[in-house]
Amino acid sequence: MQQRAVAKIADYQAPHDPKTTFAVSNFHAGNISGVHAIASEASFIVNFRSDGAEEFAAIKKAVFDAVEESTRVESERWGKNTIEVNSRILCDIPGGTQDAHSPLVESAWLSLESLGVQPCLEEGGSTNANIAIGKGIPALCMGRAWAPDENSRRVHNHSLDEKLHIVNAHKPVQHIVLMLLMAAGLDGVFGSIVKG
Repeated sequence: MQQRAVAKIADYQAPHDPKTTFAVSNFHAGNISGVHAIASEASFIVNFRSDGAEEFAAIKKAVFDAVEESTRVESERWGKNTIEVNSRILCDIPGGTQDAHSPLVESAWLSLESLGVQPCLEEGGSTNANIAIGKGIPALCMGRAWAPDENSRRVHNHSLDEKLHIVNAHKPVQHIVLMLLMAAGLDGVFGSIVKG
């Protein structure tokens, strides 16, 4: 059943726009102590993400439908014990996007430029800002803009190439302070960029 479900999930055609991705990992059945034994349990984890709420809902449904259909087919094929399936959501991060010209994003861009850093916007990804953005609340995930890779390669966070850059390590702190001030506003000087 496990292999059948994973094969069905692998056939899913995720859209490129909005960016939607998925991967099956932590595929387990049995253990090394009982190599010849029929595994009584099997498990796998599916990680799926999307920048679009509708696309996220569609891939979530496709994953759970694949498991349900594979369970039914496998049970019917052997005509013996019905396979029991337990599932749980480990982390539910909603999809969503916001306008690249929203006040919060433009302020982040301008504040980076004021620090002598060339800003860039990453397209897609699951960040700590997703929950707020999914609820329509302006939010940012500020990252590696102040520390480009020495080889001019695009380096993704949470990859083997990720590293802490010591040079200019003060700039992200300055950037955060500038953003907090602009988001809150300064009494008698300017209002909050978030509240308008």
